[in-house]
Amino acid sequence: MAAMNRPALRGLARSGVLWVAVVTAAFTTYLNVKPNSELRQLRQGADEREKESGPVELGPLGYDSIEGARVPNATVSDAFGRGVEFSKLLQLANHSIVILEPLFACSSCLEDALGLWENEAPLHPGGRNLEILVVSATNNRQALRLMRQLNLDQSYYSDLRGEICNGLQIPLTTTVALLVDRQRRVIYAQPLSSKGPDHFRSFLQKVRRYVQSEG
Repeated sequence: MAAMNRPALRGLARSGVLWVAVVTAAFTTYLNVKPNSELRQLRQGADEREKESGPVELGPLGYDSIEGARVPNATVSDAFGRGVEFSKLLQLANHSIVILEPLFACSSCLEDALGLWENEAPLHPGGRNLEILVVSATNNRQALRLMRQLNLDQSYYSDLRGEICNGLQIPLTTTVALLVDRQRRVIYAQPLSSKGPDHFRSFLQKVRRYVQSEG
C-alpha cells in the first residue's frame, strides 16, 4: 500500500513546495508594491494640496537661527536708482537697524515700525552708534514717501532681486527687523507683525540695551 502511494506522495510534496513558493512570491511582491503604492498616494496628495493652497514656503526653523549669520553683500539701489554695496552702508555707524521688506510683506508692518521709530529715535544713543536702513524688495513708494516725511529717504534702498531676503531664508510674507554690525553680522532678528508695532518696540528695547552696553 505504501509502495503504491509513493508516487502520489511525491507528487503531493512537489505540489506543496510549489504552493509555498507561489505564496512566498506573492507576499514578497505585496511587500514591495505596497510601500511604492503608498508613496505614490502621498505624492499625489501633496501635489493636490499644493494646487489647492500654493507651495509650502520653507523659511528658517526659527528667526533665532538668523542671528550670527552674515547678511549677503548684495548691491542695492538708493531712491535715485544708484547702486551701492550693502556692506558700505553699514560703515555709517557702529550698528545698524535694518528692516527687510520682502516681496509679499504687508505694507502696514513697515509703516508701523517707521512711525514708532520717529518717536523712539530720540531715546537711542546718538552719534555714530546707530543707523536705520530699510531694504525693500517691493520698490515701496508709499514707504519711501513716509521716510521722506521723517527725513529718512536717504536710508531707503531697494533689493528688487531679493538677494538679501533669499540669502537669509526669510519668508516672502514677513517683514523682519535686524540689528547688524559693520561686519554684516546679525546680532538680533525680529519678525514684525501687522497687528501693531509691539514686536518692533520690544526689538528696539533690546537694541537700546545692547548699544549702550557696547558704548
